[in-house]
Amino acid sequence: MLILTLKKIVQKIPYFPGVFLKYIPFSWKVGGEYLNQRNKLFKFNDSRNINYVLHNLNFIVNYALSNFEFYRNFYGVTSYSIKSIDDFQKLPILTKEDARILAKEVSNGYLKLNTGGSTGKPLSFYIDSNGLAREWSHLHFIWKDYGYNPRQLMLTALGARTNNLTVKFHAVNNEFLVNPNICEKNEYLELLKTILNHKIKYFQGYPSNIYKIMIDFKKFLDDDEFQSLISTIRVCFLSSEFTPNYMINFLKYDCNLNLLTWYGHSEMCVFASDKDLHNNYLPFYSYGYPESFDNCLLGTSYFNLDMPLIRYNTEDVISAEYDYNGLISNFKMIEGRVGDFVLDKNHTKISLTILIFGQHHEIFNVCEFVQAFQKKSGDLTFLISGFNNKHDFVPGKYFDLNGFNFNFDFIFLKKPIKSITGKLKLKLSKDDFTK
Repeated sequence: MLILTLKKIVQKIPYFPGVFLKYIPFSWKVGGEYLNQRNKLFKFNDSRNINYVLHNLNFIVNYALSNFEFYRNFYGVTSYSIKSIDDFQKLPILTKEDARILAKEVSNGYLKLNTGGSTGKPLSFYIDSNGLAREWSHLHFIWKDYGYNPRQLMLTALGARTNNLTVKFHAVNNEFLVNPNICEKNEYLELLKTILNHKIKYFQGYPSNIYKIMIDFKKFLDDDEFQSLISTIRVCFLSSEFTPNYMINFLKYDCNLNLLTWYGHSEMCVFASDKDLHNNYLPFYSYGYPESFDNCLLGTSYFNLDMPLIRYNTEDVISAEYDYNGLISNFKMIEGRVGDFVLDKNHTKISLTILIFGQHHEIFNVCEFVQAFQKKSGDLTFLISGFNNKHDFVPGKYFDLNGFNFNFDFIFLKKPIKSITGKLKLKLSKDDFTK
């Protein structure tokens, strides 16, 4: 926990003298596993070796059986030999509901996180002490093809708190964090000044948030100012969400930006990149094992010993192609975490990904589903399913919504509302809500 404590202290340091922390090796900031993973990545073809995959799957399955009663009950055995992919695929699939039960058995997890994925179905879970190092090593590996190294400044739009500042320096990652709620011209001019003064070339974040920011820049800036902006920012790294074509087209052609999209999720089971922007994701077997079952993307982390997720259903829908070993060579997203927006009181677009899953809401620990419905700008209703203490509900206790400009309302349901096709959506339409 020492690294987490130090990061909380260091991230409060202002740009000067914090900028000099970029000269500290990144492995010192996130842990030695960063270097171990980087070395594996430079031997990427080795990680595609079927023996490498089977060795890691065999290890994590038998570790889980030895250390978690949940898995002994779930599999009905105390040990299991994996000699082929077929052996592994005989094991049952782990759903979010199963993972919630598993999480109750974790008593000393390194870091507790939460997610809702594409459906609004919340899950609190734990990652191990090396999880962030593995994540960063893979990110830096795919970013390096665009000239990036950790000593270069990054502009980041992932929903982090900025204490109501338009932009805030984060010394640990050598980045400027953008306030996701900016909506006024003077705020965008301040952000532009930061970008130009520091010659920030790289911009990473949720596609829906980057898209909103660049659209607003185009609206608020004159032609010369906008040209100065897109001549400075040259590369966008689009993370986590499935990126619709209209966003890609605007960022690529209207803003003349180089783009890289990558697939990842908070549970850290699958990591893949789509360099060519053709919805063609290449998975990294050095990170975890992806598979497809009934077109659902499943993932297994080899390394999370604090809370092993094995054959975990991400609930993202894919179309996969395979190599001669039966491993996924690439996959296309069919349904995923598309960036839904809502409008606040100022008619500003706010990403639901940031509003709900970019924050750490306590409600995720005590309910089954969270969905959102908006009837008009400035009003936002959360529909909460499976929460048994609604009479004791206090919004400030279960939701961290400070800094967002909405009138919030909360409705409690026995079960979530599904679309006509049976899909559990994060943002409900009027037809979904009234049927």
